[in-house]
Amino acid sequence: VRPTFDLAIWKYGSNNVDVEIRGGLEYWFPINKQFGPIKISQIGVRYEPIDDDDDEHRLSILIDGEAEIAGFLAQVDDLSVSMPILDLFNFSEWKYDMAGCAISYTGPAIEIAGALRKTVITDTSDNEYIEYQGLCTIKTSTMAISAIGAFGRVPVTDGDSYVTCFVIAALDMPLGGPP
Repeated sequence: VRPTFDLAIWKYGSNNVDVEIRGGLEYWFPINKQFGPIKISQIGVRYEPIDDDDDEHRLSILIDGEAEIAGFLAQVDDLSVSMPILDLFNFSEWKYDMAGCAISYTGPAIEIAGALRKTVITDTSDNEYIEYQGLCTIKTSTMAISAIGAFGRVPVTDGDSYVTCFVIAALDMPLGGPP
């Protein structure tokens, strides 16, 4: 077993008992139910203890699911709402996020599919930044093009940052005319 959190409980002298949790506590409930065009795969609950950037204990509700209507399919991964536990009804402090999404359309003449994933990366200087990684495919009866790429804004030590980006694409069709 490799838990995703550390739990420490201590008492020293006449001080009160103190408890500290580091890391996240997360549990997923498999749902696998469909409600009309919407399918919920699983619902998760995550406890996020106090960290350097946030002075609140937070509770997050996460959803993995999809919706399909008339050839369009949209999927979400870790669609979440995060609430401060001690100030639950202060809606201005709620945070919304999504770790990934995918969309596709399949029609009689064209197929289009794309996906995007948000990743938190730590560089060699222990700076965290967000990188978006994605892919896309467009296919017709005469050609197909596929691409992958990533984008991120990397922080540097003096408070500045630089942009990193790449795209690689492949076209599956003959180029040019007759030989």
